[in-house]
Amino acid sequence: MKPSQIEIEILTLINVGWSHPFLDILMKTLSAEYTWAAFTLGLLVFLGSKKKWLHLLCLVWIGLIVALADMTGFYLLKPFFERLRPCKVNSFVRIVESCGGWESFPSNHSTNSAVVCIMAYAAWGRSIGIITMFFCFFVGLSRVYMGVHYPGDVLAGFMVGILWGGAGCFGVRLTKALAAQVVPD
Repeated sequence: MKPSQIEIEILTLINVGWSHPFLDILMKTLSAEYTWAAFTLGLLVFLGSKKKWLHLLCLVWIGLIVALADMTGFYLLKPFFERLRPCKVNSFVRIVESCGGWESFPSNHSTNSAVVCIMAYAAWGRSIGIITMFFCFFVGLSRVYMGVHYPGDVLAGFMVGILWGGAGCFGVRLTKALAAQVVPD
């Protein structure tokens, strides 16, 4: 699957045109796994209450759905579409850190962040949902900035994540409903 001309133009603008040492550090940080771990820990501390076990159960649901979404992208969609990463096929692409694997469609980082965004909204409401939405957007942007994904890869990843996140919301809502029956406020 070849990228469209507009995808190449957007990639060039973001990856080459926005090039800056501060953005290199910021975008690498947004793409790193440890950032998600720190974000999750911060979320737990922020949500501290008498029902910590409920927050943990919601996080378990989110982790399960992220794992399923990630496997869908990695084992099913990427081999099916066989779209090569821009850093593997375009000499103009500036590689910020490393190029990663071969296939890029859809972006698993974008998929996983969209799952977290949708499910966090279902689990903890609007304010947490809005925070995760901004985080999700910047994770997707970081993938294009780093030269490892085309914009279409990121958008497709968001769509896959929204679908998985929407399905996962049923688990979160079921957990919350059962918790309300077992341990009323």
